[in-house]
Amino acid sequence: MNAFETLGLTENAPEADIRRAYHALVKTCHPDLFSDSDEQAAAQEKMIQLNLAYREALQRCSGRPSPSHYVVLSPEKAMAMAQTYYERRQYDRALVQLSHIEEKTAPWYALQGNILMGMGQYQSALQSFKVCTRMDPENRDYHEATLRAAVAVRKHQQIHYRIADWARGLLKK
Repeated sequence: MNAFETLGLTENAPEADIRRAYHALVKTCHPDLFSDSDEQAAAQEKMIQLNLAYREALQRCSGRPSPSHYVVLSPEKAMAMAQTYYERRQYDRALVQLSHIEEKTAPWYALQGNILMGMGQYQSALQSFKVCTRMDPENRDYHEATLRAAVAVRKHQQIHYRIADWARGLLKK
């Protein structure tokens, strides 16, 4: 996956163009724009790819190497590394590792859901958990994770949580 191609840009695009292209693409594929769960899942995947491409393009633009260029790992090792990053609360790195795994299994979606929960992206996490539950309906852990994510989505739709999340977002900038 080439970050610049994902954003529809050339390799030598300036930072302002990268930001502009990213924001334009995000507006077209945000999961909240879709009511169908399959369309939301597809939009979520697109959003994750855009976020990763945006971060990588900005890193390349600023001259810093991207962590994804260091080593090519087997899917098992990439999954283990993503789990390690998740446990260390390095959620961006965990998502990067997951993005290198082409075959998306139920454990892959479960780990993605856990990472997204850690990032406070409850709606996206819920979509991931729904997918892993569909893939392995006998797994109780997946059902519990789906329920936790649904509760978090519901909880964070309340006004006082929305205000707190908004304030946290301001403080991060």
